[in-house]
Amino acid sequence: DSKNNAYFTDIGREHVGRIDAKTGEITMFATPTKDSGPRRAMMDDQDRLWFGEYRANAIAMFDTKSTEFKEWKLPLGWSNPYDVTVDKNGHAWTGSMLNDRISRLDPKTGAVKEWPIPVVSPERNKGVLDVQFDADENVWVGNGFQKAIQMFDRKTETFKTYPMAPEFDGDQTELLFLAPKNYKVDGKVWVKNSDGSQIMRFDPKTEQWENLGAFSNPADGKRFGIYGIRADAQNNLYLLDFQTSNI
Repeated sequence: DSKNNAYFTDIGREHVGRIDAKTGEITMFATPTKDSGPRRAMMDDQDRLWFGEYRANAIAMFDTKSTEFKEWKLPLGWSNPYDVTVDKNGHAWTGSMLNDRISRLDPKTGAVKEWPIPVVSPERNKGVLDVQFDADENVWVGNGFQKAIQMFDRKTETFKTYPMAPEFDGDQTELLFLAPKNYKVDGKVWVKNSDGSQIMRFDPKTEQWENLGAFSNPADGKRFGIYGIRADAQNNLYLLDFQTSNI
């Protein structure tokens, strides 16, 4: 938050934790819904912590100043939101891990609007993880086992679907994490393919894919087990590595 206190979520139960920046003291706050499964929190500019309640099927907000929670149930059962991202208008966006849609919440009215994500491979599982914005706050998602990424144009409220290039496709292809925020720097959206922890780049203008492959730790040669990815203002990529505990 603005006082440099750190916050975390406990997906195993129903708590948000705060680590006091001055004392190191940890304080736990329980969500109104028991066993809500909070996950993937983000702080807005008003010191409000937003997160998905995976098992409660809800978008939630924790006001770090008042220490009060608000929860908004999603209309579709078994949405199981993975994360929440807030745009410049204060609307909260999330994607469904178990079905084919993205959702937008207006916290002022409580209204939730949902859009089905185009299905590319009907025979394969549907669902998305994180929802990311580009510089224009268009919404990007990786559609997992559907072997595609999608961009949702906020102005037209329509999706543009970009299927994986056939030469890089495989039975275990799973496109879940993207880093589109600063793609206009060099015209490339970073994409992670969970099949072998491969890193890919996609050019929305030419619709061409690049496969940079998997990476290994120079110190010991162990292959990175990549989870999340993020890009900086120059569109350099940063990897969160499960296997060797590195960034």
